[in-house]
This record gives sequence, structure tokens and C-alpha cells, in this order.
Amino acid sequence: AKIHLRFMIALATFIIIIMATGYMDDGTESSHRAFMKLLSNLPHCGKHNGSTVFVAPTQLVSPSQPKAAVLDHCKSSVLAHLEVHASYLPRKGRHATSLPHRHHDEEVILMLGGAASLTANGPVATRGDLIYHPPQADHRIVASPMEGSSMVRESQYLAIRWTLVSRVQSLLEEGSLLRMPGDTSQFVEWSEPPASTVFRGGCRQTLLHRPTQWGSVQVHSTCLAPGKAGTNIHTDPHDVMIVVLRGTLQALPGGTLLPAGSVTYFASHSRHGVRNADNSTTSVHLAFEFLT
Repeated sequence: AKIHLRFMIALATFIIIIMATGYMDDGTESSHRAFMKLLSNLPHCGKHNGSTVFVAPTQLVSPSQPKAAVLDHCKSSVLAHLEVHASYLPRKGRHATSLPHRHHDEEVILMLGGAASLTANGPVATRGDLIYHPPQADHRIVASPMEGSSMVRESQYLAIRWTLVSRVQSLLEEGSLLRMPGDTSQFVEWSEPPASTVFRGGCRQTLLHRPTQWGSVQVHSTCLAPGKAGTNIHTDPHDVMIVVLRGTLQALPGGTLLPAGSVTYFASHSRHGVRNADNSTTSVHLAFEFLT
């Protein structure tokens, strides 16, 4: 009887979590309706024609607080849904996230520390590596040993989930949340330039570009020499999110300092730019561009 009671409590908790988050997909019509309801009640991301700066995600999570919101559920003129959170493994004694699950959103996992894989036997991702999941792709995260070790270490990662406005318009017309046939998850291996490397101007590398019938996401890495700016202050027709991995950036205009680990969001058509605020260290950051 006690085992049955514990099972029922666990099941009820799981259902409540799914209902509360709204973006979990179990393949049912009710799941579809819950997601569409979530989209209809979201606040706008950040300030109008401005940016929002968030605290370092690596400082948000710990064994006592294994998951923390970095950017809570919100929307923009480009994105019908955006949500970012930091996570830590192991949590509650488990070295993996919940059983294989799926979302209506597209998702990118950015490893911040430790090692993890898609499955127990999948490729091992370490700091800087990316994992892209298309909508409704079954997945989970499993903490893994570092290369050359048998010990499973703590893992920290950033989860970025989004749905483009153009996709929602398509969903309303077609009445379907099905993903594109053959669209699979993608693992991107990347390593930061050594800290001792000093670039005369900077460097840039495209890490991920995933076009879909609704738009695309592009992720690129940028390193800036001490005191150097990335580009002139400009506007983009799409939303941009920046994750600072090393050094300290200064958001332009305004001058807000963004230390390593910070996440900042620039709304479409807002004037923005960044520069390396450090006079001795080459900065490294990733830019996520949500294109339509």
C-alpha cells in the first residue's frame, strides 16, 4: 500500500509539472492545446527596444538548487516562446534528466561544465559543446565521465528553448505540431580558444545553422582582443541572445558589464553591440540568432 501511495504521489507530481510547464509534449491533443494556451499568455521578453541582462547561470545552480530559470517563459515579435534555464546534474541522486521526453519547442543544450551525453552510450559533450533538438525529438541528458576517467562528474548546462512566430502561424493553418520528416538531433563539438591566445582583432566561427520551413537558428562563437568591439552599434531584424564564456563584455549602448557566464538578450530592431571590457584577456562569447 505504501509503495502504491508513493507511486501515485510521484505520478501526480509529474502531471502537475507537465501542466505547469506547458511545453512538455506527450503526443496528445491536450498537449497541443496546453502549449497553444501557454503561448497566448506570455509576457514580452526584456524591455521594449532594449536588452535584458541576466546573472551568471553557472552561479545559479548547485547540488542544493539543481535547476534555475535564467529567462522565464516570454515572447517577442519574432519568437512566440522563449525560455532559458540552467541545470545541474546529478540532482536528487540521479545522474540523468527524466526519462526520454520531448518538447514542442526547438532546443539547444550548451554545456557549461563537466560532461554529459544524449544517451548512456552517446557522444560525450563537454564545456562549449552544443546539442540541438528539433521539435518533438525524444531526448534526455545523462551525466558522463570525462575522457580518460571512470568517475561521473557534476555537469552544468544551459537549456535554450524557442518557437518562432512563423512556426505558430503554420501550426494554426495546418493544425499540426509534427516536426519535419527526418529531422534529427545534432551534436556540435567545439572548444574555446586557449586563454593564452591573443588575437589582433578577433575571430568568429559558425557552430550551428539549422534551417527549417519556418526559419532557422544560427549559433556562432566570437573572440575579441582586449578592448576591441565586435561590430558597430547596429540593429537586426531578429532576436539575439549572447552567452559570455570568458572575459567581460560591455553591452553597447549603455555600458552594462557582462562578466563570464552572463546571458543577455537583444530584441529585434533594438540598437546593440558589444566590446571586450578587459584590457588583458581575450573574451569569448556565443551568439544565438533566431532567424525568420
